[in-house]
Amino acid sequence: MKETLSIKVSPAEKQLLRQAARARGLGLSALLREGLKAVVQPALGGGGPSCYELARHYFEHPGSLGASAHGDLSTNKARLRDFGRKSKW
Repeated sequence: MKETLSIKVSPAEKQLLRQAARARGLGLSALLREGLKAVVQPALGGGGPSCYELARHYFEHPGSLGASAHGDLSTNKARLRDFGRKSKW
């Protein structure tokens, strides 16, 4: 069951909340619940995105920083045959 929580805000803050709620298609209560989760969960060490999730777009798309057309090179024995050995050149 949901409980009621009262907060005090200035008229300007209330107007900002209304504008943000309207822009997101939410009511004030739903907006404040989302904001509360966004602040509290990371502070408690849970629910936030991982480092990988934040940087995923750098690694998954071809042409990105860590992406290649070769896939996982560690599974290709031919490519790893001379890995770590001195070059003949």
